[in-house]
Amino acid sequence: MKRTIIFLMVMTAFSWQFALSQQTISGTVTSAEDNSPLPGVNVMVKGTNQGVVTNVDGVFSIQVPNNEAVLQFSFIGMLPFETLVGEQTNIDVKLEPDVTGLEEVVVVGYGTRKKGALTGSVGLVKAEDIEQ
Repeated sequence: MKRTIIFLMVMTAFSWQFALSQQTISGTVTSAEDNSPLPGVNVMVKGTNQGVVTNVDGVFSIQVPNNEAVLQFSFIGMLPFETLVGEQTNIDVKLEPDVTGLEEVVVVGYGTRKKGALTGSVGLVKAEDIEQ
């Protein structure tokens, strides 16, 4: 019984140390062209699967394991950016446009058109087919 209590105390101490070693980094991601906020930017801790997405105002908040963490910022049509966290708690990033990458973007729209005005293929799917 005594060993179990000691074991639980040691494990609790280690879990507190781990929890306290994490720090929260927040900031804003904007466009370098016009300084407008960029919603939907992926912010990842390099080498992990931990990440967040900026909100409609370009604001993010993410937990990093330590000061050695590197944050990666990526967004369609913009050059990716990386920065070392270090002692910073607020990181504001300006992403540069990637004009060569814009050729790879495909925009899909949904609406109504006459069949004769379309170039390409059009398919019709019924709700019953989707349910199956």
